Amino acid sequence: DINPKPKVQEQLEKKMKGEEREAFVISGEYPQSDRTNRHTLAQAVVQTLVRPAEGDGAVPKEFTVLSKSISGLPSQEEWDEVFKNPGPASWPDPADFVMPMVE
Repeated sequence: DINPKPKVQEQLEKKMKGEEREAFVISGEYPQSDRTNRHTLAQAVVQTLVRPAEGDGAVPKEFTVLSKSISGLPSQEEWDEVFKNPGPASWPDPADFVMPMVE
């Protein structure tokens, strides 16, 4: 895994009910540990093509793009931040999760 789930995260998630845990991992910007969706990947390729190869704001020679469970693509500012400060995504706290109500 590239963005491994912290052990404490796994323990916190095990305390959740089955349906709550299912909803939790598909909402709230839950990061993937080893995959990406094709739309995020395509946008990452475009972002690398529009950035300089060297100097300020340059793209690294090699990088990995993983997705989060969000409905939209990253904004220009978010891509700028990713290239400026690459690193793993933070993991959301299950205690902050509110189960969506279906009416």
